This record gives sequence, structure tokens and C-alpha cells, in this order.
Amino acid sequence: MKSIALVQYGDPLASLRDVVEELSSLLDRTVMIRTTQPAVTVRSNSSARMTRGLRTLHAAEDEIELDVPVHGRAGLLAHVLVLTGARGPLPHGHLDALDAATSLVRAALDDPALPALPGRDDVLGDLLSDDATARRAALSVAIEQRWVRRGAGMRIHAVRVDAAVSTVMLVALGRRLSTSRHLPFASLGVRKGTLYLVSEPTTAPLEDAILAEAAGHGIRVLGIGSASPSAGAEDLEQAAYEASCAAELSATFDEFQPGVDVSALGGWLLLASSAAEPSQLKVISPAAHALYFEGSEYQRRTIETYLDVSGNVVTACGILFIHRTTLYYRLEKMPPVVRDALADGMKRSTLHLALKLIRMWEATGRL
Repeated sequence: MKSIALVQYGDPLASLRDVVEELSSLLDRTVMIRTTQPAVTVRSNSSARMTRGLRTLHAAEDEIELDVPVHGRAGLLAHVLVLTGARGPLPHGHLDALDAATSLVRAALDDPALPALPGRDDVLGDLLSDDATARRAALSVAIEQRWVRRGAGMRIHAVRVDAAVSTVMLVALGRRLSTSRHLPFASLGVRKGTLYLVSEPTTAPLEDAILAEAAGHGIRVLGIGSASPSAGAEDLEQAAYEASCAAELSATFDEFQPGVDVSALGGWLLLASSAAEPSQLKVISPAAHALYFEGSEYQRRTIETYLDVSGNVVTACGILFIHRTTLYYRLEKMPPVVRDALADGMKRSTLHLALKLIRMWEATGRL
């Protein structure tokens, strides 16, 4: 995850532009970033193009309220400058925001080909690097230094938040969670609007802790997913992917709120990974296609509930609040293609999964 901002923005200069605007908004101050190699200055609330050199976007020394140097593998990378203004004292939490911003600047400008710095944050930042060799090396160092503890209880958490939450705020949330003495988290950084954390084995309700910390800083969490690395995994990439899928499902379906572990998803994970498109529904399951496009809502809910309980009539009637005679009548009146699917094992299983896929497509606006 060393390339946090590069993954998010693609272009380092575009990344710096977003960082200065987000930090400026949070601090209610003008913010500048001055890079060293090459010399580039980016200033918030400026319509001027980012220019090489400091002449156009100059700030006098007495205008600078805070000057935070950003160091990376190659040495001094940049300075983050907060300029004074008649706006009163800096807001509470400004140090968290500055810390997060410098982390994003470092990620945008540092050279991932150079050896990682020995610091804890740098090693943890490489645990989800795009480079497999860097990921494996970082995990080895992190375990050796006991910054993470490998074992059955180790989990990766993916936290999806509202799109209005800035990257600076999200990185700051991760750092607050990872520095709390009462929580077993370490932050792995941000990737495409999702915060990744690793936790040590614990019985504490971690989702509640994440929600409480986020709510305290005005961050709306959409969903939380978690996954444990397999015993022989050389890095954490697969577990992070599975946690991300779980977070997406948590954000999509109420039954997976406030968070869900990938081990509890079963077939939902298969559906989340499916490349199937709504246009393929009639080929995948003609029965599901008929229920969605030609049947009624109560017919679809009846069949989905009936299949959820493996055809147990008593249980299905209890969920649907109907008499068994009514259930039998509804099943008898289903379209022929649906009755045919219910009588065939493979078609029945495909119909069940296709109905869940329809729910997923509906929830994400694809149907």
C-alpha cells in the first residue's frame, strides 16, 4: 500500500492537488506543498497551474504557520506548509490531518524501487504494496518486529465510507485507530476509498470500535468486511481482497451490517466475484429471468425464501407469514419454467444463486 495516492489518483501531481485542497478545507487555511526533486509548488485555492520553481506561488516566511518536512526513502521529498490567516486557532484534530496529509504526500512522491525505511509505518505501508516482493519482505519484517502477530485470530479489515469523506480524513481515521492503546489495530493505508487495517487476535467487537471512532469524527461508514490470511500465505494481498468483497456486501445488504467476515458469506462471495452481467440472466437461469421480468414481487420472494430454507414448508411459511396451503398454491401457480427448475437439482441451485445475484444487481443499480 506504499502507493496509496498513486493507486487512488494515478498522477502524483494530481494527488498533491487533492491533498492540498482537502487539507485546506479541514484546517480552513491556505496550504502549499513544495517538492524538492523536481522543484514543484502546489497551492490550495489557486486557479494557476502548478508551476516548476517557487516564484509564482511564493509564500513569505512570516506567512508560514506550520512547516512539516516529508522524508522518504530517497531523503527529503517535500514540505507541507500551512499559511497563517485571520481565522482563529487551528481546529481540534489538525495534527491528525497533517499527519495523514504527509503520509499521502510521501506515498505520491517516494520511489517504491528503493529499500523500505526501517520505521514501523513504512513497513506496514508496504504490506499491501503493488509489488509482491515488497509485500512479502514487509510481512517478514513486521512479524519479526512483532508489529503484527500471525495466527488464527489475525484479521484484515476493509472499511468502506461515504464518498464525501476525503482521503486525508480517511488516512487520519486509520492512524487514530492504530494509535489507540485500547484497540488492536494497525493501519495499512487507503486504497480506492477503502481503509485497510490489520488486527491482532482478540474477542473484542472491533466493528463497533471502528464505527464509534468514525462517528466521533463525522465519518459515515457504509460497510466493514474482514478476512483472515491462510496459514501458508506469503503476504496479505488475498486476505485484503476478500475483506474488500465482504465490505462491499456489508455496504450493500442490511443483513451484513455493521460488518461481516468473509467466512460467513458462503455463496455471496462467489456472486461478488462473478463476472456475470444482467444481460446474461436469461441464459444463466431462465427461471430467474421469468420471475424478475414476468412474475410478481411476491412470487420472487416466495421462491427465494423457499430455496433459502431448502424447501422446508413449515419454516418457509413461518418466514412468509402464510398458511402451508397458500404456499402450495403459490408454487403450483408459478410459471412452468420455474416449476421445471424446482424439479431439477442443478437448475434449482442456479435459480437460487441467480435470485441472489438479482438482489445484488438491484442494490448496486445494475438492474
